[in-house]
Amino acid sequence: MSLKTTTWKNRNIDNLELTRDFAIKRGMKEPSIVNFGPGGSVSFLANSLPGGRTVNLNSWNRFLRVFESFLRKSGLFRLKTNEPGEILRVFNPLMPQKIIVFDREKKVIEAVQRLGDTGIINIPLETRVHDLLKGPTGASGDIVVALNIISRTGDREKALQTICHAVLPGGLLCVNIDDAPQGFTKLGHCLFVKETID
Repeated sequence: MSLKTTTWKNRNIDNLELTRDFAIKRGMKEPSIVNFGPGGSVSFLANSLPGGRTVNLNSWNRFLRVFESFLRKSGLFRLKTNEPGEILRVFNPLMPQKIIVFDREKKVIEAVQRLGDTGIINIPLETRVHDLLKGPTGASGDIVVALNIISRTGDREKALQTICHAVLPGGLLCVNIDDAPQGFTKLGHCLFVKETID
């Protein structure tokens, strides 16, 4: 069963910008980026969905999101995804060398691949359908982004372990949890750094 998580423009922009700012302070250059579960929205409604944080929405905006989510969960429609393109836009000052995107839903991965085909993603792109509960992906990155997915998985601890496994020593993890995972230090809201091995 797929997560079928609806997402929209700039949903996570604050967390992404915070992560970028810490990466700049740490002198990170040309990072590899791993993006877990970017989610998607029904393609023909994606541009009509309001952007930004949910708390800023009026009643019409909230209805539109609920309606889109209903269509999204049907699995009948082509999807659009924003998060990988937003990640590259936000992290552009660091000149990322590649981005690897994982989602457990094939339609989301197809939407990510279209970002590459249309030039929105203009650096090397790898994509793979992968369920976080199946274990490590074999991929690793200097920056790992996994927003709005941990709370929706059947085994949060196992999903978090898979995500943490993808972070290189000294790398940054952007994930919606409060406490630092084992082997990580908290830097800010949803932001952690993986301890280096001496």
